Order: sequence, then structure tokens, then C-alpha cells
Amino acid sequence: MESLQDQTAALPAGSLNREEQKRVAAIAAADLVDSEMTVGLGSGSTAGYFIEELGVRLRGGRLTDVVGIPTSHITARQSREAGVRTHELTEHPIHIAVDGADQVGPELNLIKGAGGALLREKLVASAAETFVVAVDQSKLVRAVELAFRFRLKWPASAIAAS
Repeated sequence: MESLQDQTAALPAGSLNREEQKRVAAIAAADLVDSEMTVGLGSGSTAGYFIEELGVRLRGGRLTDVVGIPTSHITARQSREAGVRTHELTEHPIHIAVDGADQVGPELNLIKGAGGALLREKLVASAAETFVVAVDQSKLVRAVELAFRFRLKWPASAIAAS
């Protein structure tokens, strides 16, 4: 299996800026979605581009009957604006979930969740038959490391049970 770095090394250096790379990654992830799928919708800028692309395909008729499972309030709003119908996590089995990552190492180890939607992102990713991570080259690192602070969210049910 070709490594992520090998796959992206084929791109000409500096050929795409970071935002363009995010869009390319989002479009490639959207290519994995078929009509009538339930799709986990991650959080963050690349996931936003993915949602936007799903909306374009739905409005254009390339996709039909796609249901999104958002991982945050922002993702839910982006979905509504893009015309992607949404449901709650427990309403449908999830065929594919697409999200970004903060860091991706050579062995495909990930650091996720610096944006604050970690719990819901993990629930949606875990429930999906297939989990796709869409990132730009800036997220590829030699070794993953926790180099930032992030908020830890606990579900109300866990707090009430303690």
C-alpha cells in the first residue's frame, strides 16, 4: 500500500495553496459518496468544503437522497445552507463518515479534535461503516504529537452517572 506521503508527493510542489488542497481533498471524499447514503459530516474547514460539494451534487442531480449526520451545530448549519438533509445519529446507519484531522503521521495515526467537537466526531466515526480522513499537505507530519491544548467534552449522561 502506498503511503499518504507517497501519494501526495506526486503533486507538483507549490502547485496548490492550502485552501485549494482542502477543496481537492473534499471533492475526492465526495467522490466516495453514492446516492441514498447516510454520511457522517465532520467539523472544520475541509469538512465544510465536503458539505458544500455534497450540496452542489445534490442540487445538480448527481446525488439523490443523501442524508447527513452532523458532528456539530456549525456542521448542521452548513448542511442546511448547502441543501444537505440531516438527521440525528441514532436515526440511520452511517455508510461513510468524512472528517479532517489536525495531524496525520506516516503510519496513518491521527490527532483529531482540537476544534472542540471531538466527542460527537468520535461517535459518528465509530458508527460509520467507512471513515475517511480528508486533509491538506500541511496536516502530514513525521510524528504525531499533542502540541496544543483542547477542550474535553463530557456527555451530560456521563456526568450525571458519576
